[in-house]
Amino acid sequence: MDKKSTLENYLSVPRLKPYLKVCNEDVNKGLEFYQLNMRLGASFFPLLSLLEVSLRNAIDKRLIDYFGKYYWWNDLQTVLKKKSNEKLMLLEKKYGEKLSKDYKNKELLNSTADKLKSQYNSLKREEKRSIRIEIKTLHRTEAEYKAMNDLEKLRFIEKKLEERLKIQSIFIPKSRLIASMNFGFWTSLFQNEIAKALNNSILEIFSHRPKRNKKSGK
Repeated sequence: MDKKSTLENYLSVPRLKPYLKVCNEDVNKGLEFYQLNMRLGASFFPLLSLLEVSLRNAIDKRLIDYFGKYYWWNDLQTVLKKKSNEKLMLLEKKYGEKLSKDYKNKELLNSTADKLKSQYNSLKREEKRSIRIEIKTLHRTEAEYKAMNDLEKLRFIEKKLEERLKIQSIFIPKSRLIASMNFGFWTSLFQNEIAKALNNSILEIFSHRPKRNKKSGK
């Protein structure tokens, strides 16, 4: 297998094609351009990381002020669900119930409202898995535990987990939840219908944004 075929095999033809095109199919130059582009892309990661951290913290502070609560996500969910239901009711009146149900499965307001709750539950499941591993590690060397079959061991661990959760329930710190939400979630809050549901208050984090023209709405 020649060098070009090897590169196409690992990098794929569509990915490599633009680099070969600009250097008249010269494989060595194409690879050099590819490596330069990788280094250029990598140089942006610190800036993008800083942007993501700064943006989510600014949004967090703004929503604390807007809802008047440190833990604001339940209120955000309520607002977005309410706005979504209003839209669905209008659709039902205009097009019928079936369309509104189909629309609900894809609808931005609903999906965004559920993401924080879904992530919070996911983090709780991760924490439960960690506790299970901790319990198993604690008891795995005991003769009584070793004598159990797989089903008995599973029941034993689940019983210990239940006892643990009765004493101390799982708590996910806000900082952990905020940090675990991806960049796509935070940017989705600026989409038109979500921003409108929040009375465009989220835009106030950009203190140097152009002033809106009240007459033109721009």
